[in-house]
Amino acid sequence: RAMVLLPLVLAAASGDSNASSALRWLQEGVFGAEWVITTTERPTETCTCPDPRRPDLPVIRGEDGFLKCYEPVCPLGSYRCCVDCKIAMCHGKLPLRTSIRGEDECITCFPGDFCQCDVYQKCPDRHISLIGASSDEDCTLCPVSMDPDPHGRKCIPEWRDSCRVERLLSCYHNCKIFGTAHPNSLEFWNGPFYCDVWKCTMACAKSQADFRPECAQAL
Repeated sequence: RAMVLLPLVLAAASGDSNASSALRWLQEGVFGAEWVITTTERPTETCTCPDPRRPDLPVIRGEDGFLKCYEPVCPLGSYRCCVDCKIAMCHGKLPLRTSIRGEDECITCFPGDFCQCDVYQKCPDRHISLIGASSDEDCTLCPVSMDPDPHGRKCIPEWRDSCRVERLLSCYHNCKIFGTAHPNSLEFWNGPFYCDVWKCTMACAKSQADFRPECAQAL
């Protein structure tokens, strides 16, 4: 990375506008933009959102006694593209929503998750959620004898004990369908793509035939 950036940094510093543009393109499109932590002072005892880049640090209190709290920039039901890292793998690969500060940096929450304070969290075990869930209250517990489907969207008859779950999910997330449609869009889950999602899921289940032949039947 240094071999790529150093010549551009030096050229940009000398006033080369083309180098400046290339440097910004590399930063945002390849390495991920260096987002600024937004804080505000509040006369309260606790902050609503922890700082996602410094979750283990104590809350900072200013000289006036006010708390310096992290303020999320993404709307509820979405999370910030790579909020806690410097290399944004999601940037340029997923549809991004505009944040309150005008940056395209927010990703709609996936089924099976809920998103708030610029981060996503998995619903509790055996719970499902719809796309864009914004609270753990949006997660629904599946009834007895039912499991969340592999996509975290619906409750279906028990299947997890019949499959190697992690292997199936890894196979599913590598489906080629994701190359042409994005799973964090309503069009994806409500349209014809959803049929292709299940075709891929079943292909992954059948790939376990040698060691878990009951997996495909369960699904």
